[in-house]
Amino acid sequence: MDFDLFSACVFCASSFLASDLRPMPGVSGEISGGYATSQRRLTLPYGDQSDVTLRFVAASVRWVPSGSLTEGTPATEVRATVMFPNAHAESVEEAGAERVLGTGSGRLENFSLIARGAVSRILSVEGGAMQRRYKGTDLVNIGGPLFSFTEERQIVADRIDYTLGGRLRPAGARWKGFELAVRWEHSVIQGKHSTAATVTNALGVLDGAAVELRLSRGAWSAGVSGQRVAGTLPRSATALPSYEGFDGRAPAFLGSARLAVSRSFERYDVLVALIAEQTQLPFVALSPLGQETRAFDSGFVAESRTRELAVEFAVRLRLQGGISPLFFFRSSSGSETVDLTRAAGGSQGQRIDVQRGGYSPFGMSPRWSGLFGLSVAFGMGEGRQLSPAVGR
Repeated sequence: MDFDLFSACVFCASSFLASDLRPMPGVSGEISGGYATSQRRLTLPYGDQSDVTLRFVAASVRWVPSGSLTEGTPATEVRATVMFPNAHAESVEEAGAERVLGTGSGRLENFSLIARGAVSRILSVEGGAMQRRYKGTDLVNIGGPLFSFTEERQIVADRIDYTLGGRLRPAGARWKGFELAVRWEHSVIQGKHSTAATVTNALGVLDGAAVELRLSRGAWSAGVSGQRVAGTLPRSATALPSYEGFDGRAPAFLGSARLAVSRSFERYDVLVALIAEQTQLPFVALSPLGQETRAFDSGFVAESRTRELAVEFAVRLRLQGGISPLFFFRSSSGSETVDLTRAAGGSQGQRIDVQRGGYSPFGMSPRWSGLFGLSVAFGMGEGRQLSPAVGR
């Protein structure tokens, strides 16, 4: 599943190359469509929130030689997925003499390429690249009358992941269905915020590793994986009144842990996953809140630290003729701490606490973001045959 590509959150947890549902043999294609939203909301005082929503269509092509199918991850496969949806961003501050209202649109430029090849009966080499990029332009009203705007704001949030490693399947009946994957991770990160009053840009690379353990027995499969990249990112900032530039480096990391369980039945498969994630970035990745907008225009820069919990769920039907419709769902909720300090230094900053998630009935907490959609996979050649459930 390409949950990462479909999410409205660019820097959320990556399950790139992690446990998935059993694929069709041969060549197959897949068309997906759905809706995703993610919201940030000031904890106190209430009434300051922002969100990004998107509707998407995606297409992917996959090749899995029939001889490379195992109980778990295929020994050899190639998969490419592209998604270019439009997005809408909105921020609303309900009170205050300089209340901030913002609305705008943007686009995501998302794609992934995965390749895995067997070099022996027990070892495969795997790697790939995934890009998640959001570019948006907002019209911002700071303290003005309705239907007017004070400034234009441009936001860039970009993450490109490169990975390379190996997957070991030990020989012997004792180790049947067991897999160990270890990969090097290299991430190119950018966060940019631009208005007439200020420009802040953080662009650099983070390096780390990912590890996955997977066990597949009969119709059941379970996998646990962890991923972390860390380092420092160069950050530059300019602001009114002098437009003097300030350069420096700030610590950053992206980390996550994922537990996934899947079960194959006679005509359908089910996948459930739980993800815990933590990030630290020298910028605000989603649409800024009103309090942040005023701070940025006054020469402040941000350091954002997040903690989130996410759940994933997917159900796939396996029909005659190689047709497999799949319903998927992902939701997350968490918290964010944003420290605002002057780029020039020398003055005390401020800290704000933010709820991350989405909409909640009757305003209850916690608030959960939403991602849901439907995809249809269709096999070609040998993939048109109905794939039996694993272990049957």
